[in-house]
Formats: sequence, structure tokens, C-alpha cells
Amino acid sequence: SVAIPEGKTVESATVDGTVYNSVNTEESSAFVIASDSDAYTVTLSFTDGTSENYNIGEVFGDVNNDFVFNVRDVLDLLGDIINKNENALGDINEDGKVNLLDVISLLKRVVK
Repeated sequence: SVAIPEGKTVESATVDGTVYNSVNTEESSAFVIASDSDAYTVTLSFTDGTSENYNIGEVFGDVNNDFVFNVRDVLDLLGDIINKNENALGDINEDGKVNLLDVISLLKRVVK
């Protein structure tokens, strides 16, 4: 479910590019059906002509969780390793450890 901002009425929802003109709402929540993926974007369009995007889920390698793979993720991952911060999203090769091998893997993904 996605929280509906106060005073707004949902007109439609878009989930990863698919538009749904019929959205189930209950009190201040909108319920949408999404694909069976780890992460997706929901856009709620309101009757006043405005819309809001909601990023749902997590993606390995999207270290800062902005749904974009870029050099910022590489730098954040490198900073996490240097500062010994555990970040499960940084385990790119899914070996249970976050280390320089993950930075190299992420860098390859970013430059594709």
C-alpha cells in the first residue's frame, strides 16, 4: 500500500509504466498490484492534476536507495567499506561480504 497525502483523491496509479485507472483505496492508503520484483516505482495521480512518485523495495547496488545506479552509489559503497558500515545493498556479488570486489562489480554495472 502507498500512503495518500492528506486532502488528495487518487485518480489513477502507474506501476513501472503500466497505468491503472481503478485504484483500491481505504482511508489514507492506496493499494496497487505490482510485478513480482524486488523494487518498483508507483506514481499516484490525483484529481487536482498533481502526482507523486514512490520508490518501493530495494535493489542490490543501489547503495543510496534512489533507484538509479550511478557513480554516487560507487562512492557511497567505498565510503561504507572504509568506515566499516554494513550495507546489505552493497553486496553486489552476493557472497555475504561487502568489500572491494563489490565496488569493482558495481563500477562495471555503472559504466555499462
